Amino acid sequence: MQAALDYLLLLPLSTIEFFIIIAVLSFIHPMISQPWSLLSISLSMIWFGELIGILIAFSFYVLGMIVYYGIIKSIEKKYELETKPKLKPVFKWLKATPSYKHMIAVGIPLVPTYFIKMMLPITEDTFIKYMITMIGAYVFLTAMNVLLYYGIFVSAILGEGSWITFIIFSVFIVLLYVSSHLKNKWFPNQKI
Repeated sequence: MQAALDYLLLLPLSTIEFFIIIAVLSFIHPMISQPWSLLSISLSMIWFGELIGILIAFSFYVLGMIVYYGIIKSIEKKYELETKPKLKPVFKWLKATPSYKHMIAVGIPLVPTYFIKMMLPITEDTFIKYMITMIGAYVFLTAMNVLLYYGIFVSAILGEGSWITFIIFSVFIVLLYVSSHLKNKWFPNQKI
């Protein structure tokens, strides 16, 4: 793993070229999903350091969200996605659940949530509400990706001691599931 990091640090590219790579990876993530966010955050932190790297990646995530909103709104005008039978369950879930659950669903790393993310611009009442939901999701996603970066990738270099962050991430996911299950069991008729 150290050899891979050394290779990435010693690539014969200028700072501008590194910046462009991070910008492109981060900008396209809101549009195509997949694990690009983990790649963009990892490379950004390697090339620019933790704070600057996260700020660069997050800035381009936000730009990607704005462009994606426009793309989905124009597709919805043309194709009326809410009437498509395969998408009706997604619309139903999005309309029946509060925004914080959308943030968590979209923000969990390495989980395919493309249909949820695709329908958010249509189901959120305003652009501002959409942006708040997506920024919240990406704050969560970025935090989890940083934990994954330090928990999985750094553990290959430092050994088992750094698995603590991965354990924290796993416990957090389990707590989310358990709390949701208990809430539904104890308060079945309440929407929280």
